[in-house]
Amino acid sequence: MAGVQATRLGILGGEELILDGRDRLSLYDLAQFHARTLPDLFETGEDPMPMAKEELGSLIKEALPDAEVELTALADDNDHWQARITSAAFNGLNRVQQHQLVYRALKGKMGGVLHALALETVPTES
Repeated sequence: MAGVQATRLGILGGEELILDGRDRLSLYDLAQFHARTLPDLFETGEDPMPMAKEELGSLIKEALPDAEVELTALADDNDHWQARITSAAFNGLNRVQQHQLVYRALKGKMGGVLHALALETVPTES
């Protein structure tokens, strides 16, 4: 059900959705499904964003203690950041692997609490 695109939903047939003309899902079941899968933050009305500059820098430094971290706000909303990170941990790694280290450092907050991050990673060796 989670993979069904909105454009593929069929007609609303009384108290059931008819998907692709064959699968039926009651509106009650749909409501229960949504209630279980939406984050608690939506139910409380709290906004999960933004991430403060200090928190972002702290998460990166925690995972990469030797890192020099330069953070620049791309908008005045604490949601869009540019980071230039220099670390020996990037030595010998390709760009994708370097970025993966940074994303791991963010502990799953990328795309949630942290909306956008433009990354420039720099190894300490030339």
